[in-house]
Amino acid sequence: MFQHDRRHIAALALGALFWAGCEQTKIGPPQVDAPDATVTQDAAVTPDIDDGVLRCTPQPGDVDADCPEGMLCNTQAGVCVDCLVFDTRCNPNTRRHETCQPTEVVEGELVTGGVFEPSPCKATEACFEDPNTGDALCERIICEPLEFSCNPDDLNEQRQCGPFGVKWFPKTCSAGKMCSEGTCREIRSNVLLIFDTSGSMVDIKLPDGDCLTNPTVPCLTDFPECDQTVAPLTPMDLAKQVFTAGILDAVDQNATFALQRFPMRQAANRPGSCRGGWYAATPDGVMTGDDNSRTTEPGGWFDANLGQVVVTRFPTRPDGSTTDELLKWLDRDEQLTTTSQSCSSDLDCDSLLCESTMDGQRCVTHLEPELRGDGGTPLGKSLFYAGEYLRRFVLVDGKPCVESADCGSANYSCQDGQCVDEVADCRRPTIVLFTDGGESTPPEEFFKAAMQAKRLRYGLGCQTHDDCASGAQCGSEGYCLPTEPGPVLTDFVAGDGHEVVRAPNGKPLGIRVHVVNLDPNSSVASASIAAHGGGLLFDVSTDDPTEFETQVKNALRVNPKECD
Repeated sequence: MFQHDRRHIAALALGALFWAGCEQTKIGPPQVDAPDATVTQDAAVTPDIDDGVLRCTPQPGDVDADCPEGMLCNTQAGVCVDCLVFDTRCNPNTRRHETCQPTEVVEGELVTGGVFEPSPCKATEACFEDPNTGDALCERIICEPLEFSCNPDDLNEQRQCGPFGVKWFPKTCSAGKMCSEGTCREIRSNVLLIFDTSGSMVDIKLPDGDCLTNPTVPCLTDFPECDQTVAPLTPMDLAKQVFTAGILDAVDQNATFALQRFPMRQAANRPGSCRGGWYAATPDGVMTGDDNSRTTEPGGWFDANLGQVVVTRFPTRPDGSTTDELLKWLDRDEQLTTTSQSCSSDLDCDSLLCESTMDGQRCVTHLEPELRGDGGTPLGKSLFYAGEYLRRFVLVDGKPCVESADCGSANYSCQDGQCVDEVADCRRPTIVLFTDGGESTPPEEFFKAAMQAKRLRYGLGCQTHDDCASGAQCGSEGYCLPTEPGPVLTDFVAGDGHEVVRAPNGKPLGIRVHVVNLDPNSSVASASIAAHGGGLLFDVSTDDPTEFETQVKNALRVNPKECD
């Protein structure tokens, strides 16, 4: 089959075609006046015009040399035509599907054919030229021209719809990336940082005593900086310094962060000091409204007071970053400002301070936030809150939705009425707990730190293997038994209906818990939390900041596991 798709340039330049269709008995005179024969032009591009017909003589080595570009020489009739035999093409101007009407020559005269006639595709089809064969085909429209998508059978492949909507053109994502919502994105694991903000975190850890009682001991710098950047004096100072230096490296390792502290409220009415800043621990070290019920219903106390613990949330967009917001809590800069909220007493303000201004009584709040230390060490409760935050707002597989915005979490899109993270199995939800000690007031067994860590990673009580997470098996005694390498866990407790942390679709989440221990005297308690959480213990102290920095960076280098 002869192929030809060159444009009919010369005929358009002359101002008329030498036929209107394929049903002619014989070529007649043109419908417009022929050009003046006395006009001289380049012979290589000027056809021989005879009564409006473009005449041609086959030339050695180039049969079509006498015809304008885009036309062919019918050697039997010596006439330039658009096509010679049955053929198909996508019209280069309109992209319509067209079929060549073969030429018929009688006694050396072209009688019919030599032109492309429309042979339209169906409304659900488009004309497409096969790059391998050159055939013009009517193909079913399968996508929006030029749109991007992910291959549902291979999430390592991004694809783009061709210009006519009939074919996908694939592109493999580079290493460390997967296709999500039509874009190759880094597989970023969710890392929730929990900073111990108990009072002991701001105690000066020096053998010679406090600077207030021993003049030879260096003091912290004045409030609000409260630090010694060269040689940190408190666990809080050290944690801020090292984490600030390492956080950007961790982000480069495909992680996205949220920041949690122990339950606190603003306390702008207290004197600002390095011991607590303008913050105060909540009564009993729990979130306002927490009655130990283990249930956090939407719209209840947990939602209303989540800001007491989670101060920097995970981004809601796949390309979002919380780094700048998080660093504000670690930059040793704390400032207050007056708001536009009216008040009559301190009780009207979340910051507990109602201040008189030229515009009347106004509430005061933080212009610059900061992590401070005050109160006890509710480690177990903090891990419980972390699990509720993750399952309710971050790891929302199966959450009902109408559109993707309803999911409220990065990497999730609404598919068939449910929130779906196409590469959820490639991510590693992780908690990194920074602490300098064990729980100050041991809670009931379920809310102990080790039990909550095990609940997050493996699950507690069970009836079948499906009741456990992270590959743990349901043992004969009805408890989830880890199969991961590590110490044998002998402490178990029933969850009374709250055995494991599950996504909205019921899938156990399996959240790993690492512990960065800041006080060597608390290694045993911290090691138990890490072991039960399937994580690592980074046992460092203020005596070795270099080793501490190395350990913290290692804890945050969360690389995505291999995906099927």
